[in-house]
Amino acid sequence: GKVVDYQNGVPLVGASVSVLGTRSQALTDSVGMFILGDLPPGRHLVVTQSLGYDSRTDSVTVFSEETVGIEVRMATGALEIEGLVVTARIRFGLETLNPRGRRDIMTRAEIEPLLVRVRHAGDLLQNMAAPGLRVRETLIEDDFTGVREPAMCVEVSRRSAGGAGCRSAAVIFNGVHMAQPGQFLIQLDPQIIQSIEILNPIDAQFAYGSLAANGAVVITTY
Repeated sequence: GKVVDYQNGVPLVGASVSVLGTRSQALTDSVGMFILGDLPPGRHLVVTQSLGYDSRTDSVTVFSEETVGIEVRMATGALEIEGLVVTARIRFGLETLNPRGRRDIMTRAEIEPLLVRVRHAGDLLQNMAAPGLRVRETLIEDDFTGVREPAMCVEVSRRSAGGAGCRSAAVIFNGVHMAQPGQFLIQLDPQIIQSIEILNPIDAQFAYGSLAANGAVVITTY
């Protein structure tokens, strides 16, 4: 499918498209295109979200062994900001530090030198040294196919889940909470990322509620 601006038809880059009740989700590419695979036949609700636009839900019927194409036209919406917290940070070389010395943010200046050797956003996180941050690759079983797919386990809490478990931090992408954070980080192109910030569980819950009880990875793109 394709996601475009309702008024002028301009493709929307980095819009989040997901199917309710499934793990199927995708981001639009540089021309607004996306692909959602492995959906069973039947009626599905497709949710599209993009920063600065009203969220939209469309009903799509999928038939066996057929490809369905849709165009989603997004209307602009007002951004609601409940409060603003400003944290001063000081620069030392290529590191961005807050006044307490916590390396909890990666800026574009720090991302660019890494682009030649990273595959996705998860690789960028492995180059961060925020307190309590642990990043590892794992496998998640698809609900429909039963196939184990690659994903990232990102933990921000002081204690790891240990073993095969994962106390996954929430991923907030351009203000939108992503339903499948581990798979999303594997899919996200690092070339479009402007900054990544790590929030500990206390700060994350204050900013994003109980969905961020295990901390949060806040990603902003161009």
